[in-house]
Amino acid sequence: MSQSSSSVVLESRIDELELSRQEQMIALRTSTRHFINSVSPGQIVKKALDEFATSGNLRTGLLRTAIGVGAGLITKRIIRHSSPGLAKKITAWTLLFFLTVWIRKKMS
Repeated sequence: MSQSSSSVVLESRIDELELSRQEQMIALRTSTRHFINSVSPGQIVKKALDEFATSGNLRTGLLRTAIGVGAGLITKRIIRHSSPGLAKKITAWTLLFFLTVWIRKKMS
C-alpha cells in the first residue's frame, strides 16, 4: 500500500515538474524573441535616431555631419580627379586634415 501511494505521489510530482518545465520553456522562448527583436539592426538604428532626435544637439549634430561629409566629398573629388602624382594626393590629404581640425575647432 505504501508503495502504490508513494508511486502516485511520485507520478504527480513528475507531472508537476513537466508542467513547470513547459511553462519555463515558453517563458524562455518569449524572452529570447523579445531580446532578438530588441537587438535587431533596425531597432538599434531606430533607438539611435530617437536618442539623436531627443537630444538638444540636433541642429549642431546635423551641421557637423553635413560639414564632415562635404569635406570628405571635396577631398575625394580632388584625389580622384587629380593626376596619380604623389604630391597631389599628399596635398589633398593634408587639406582634409586641416579642414577637419578647423571644423572641430569651430564646432567646439
